[in-house]
Amino acid sequence: MKDKSGIAVQKHRWTFTTTIVPRVVGLLTDAGTTTTDGGELPLGSGLKLDFNTPMAAGTVSVLQNSSPASLTWSTDGKEAAFSTKGITAGPLAISIGPGAKDRLQHALGGDWKLQLTLTFTITEHTIPLKAPAIVQI
Repeated sequence: MKDKSGIAVQKHRWTFTTTIVPRVVGLLTDAGTTTTDGGELPLGSGLKLDFNTPMAAGTVSVLQNSSPASLTWSTDGKEAAFSTKGITAGPLAISIGPGAKDRLQHALGGDWKLQLTLTFTITEHTIPLKAPAIVQI
């Protein structure tokens, strides 16, 4: 066997082993929208933390303002759902506690955290009128 320049090249067999490093893919709202650092959420929002590989549920702790969140896991182990119910309006720091591992016992890569703001949203229901309204006081 020769290379492009005509130099003889010996045959070799190469093998590679790839290891997936567990990481957070994203944090989604109940509506399926992605949250970003510095974003806002309505009070009582449900959130889903997505991972790139199945996680060992017992090793993952999600902290909301330093308090552990109650997690509900998907059957494939790649999604952990939790709620912000009971947390007051204002800053919300979400992070993953130390020791998180995937099902193959690989440690979660990096120090994942996100800063959000929980907001109280006022919604008004109005009815459009066909003509100007007269308000009498």
